[in-house]
Amino acid sequence: MALTKSQSNGQVQADAVRGKRTDAPSAPGARLAAAFEAVERFPALVESRSRVMRAATADTPRVGEVVKAVEADVALTIAVLKALLVILYFMHVRYSDSLVWVFVAAGFFWLSLLLVGILQDYISRGWVGG
Repeated sequence: MALTKSQSNGQVQADAVRGKRTDAPSAPGARLAAAFEAVERFPALVESRSRVMRAATADTPRVGEVVKAVEADVALTIAVLKALLVILYFMHVRYSDSLVWVFVAAGFFWLSLLLVGILQDYISRGWVGG
């Protein structure tokens, strides 16, 4: 929710300060639908959503199947947050100069090149007959 300023006196609107939303959806499932539409913007999360929806909308949805569909995503999220915590705070990157940030970004770029190369080799293994 963006805070807007009044044209006359430059003060923030009262509704925005109090946290009131004027564009809140009224339907019961509108928030869930809006969340799923937001997920569509991230291609990596589309597969996760489809797995959860397949497990939840099965003829007889079991809790174990839904947990199995979600647990890899939760584990990956926890791993990424832990890595960010280690890099930013324990390696003191957060309060470092911008040159340190450049080298951290270069390291992640190099890691992504290595992973793309490995995945490219792994995916293309079955293409050559032999």
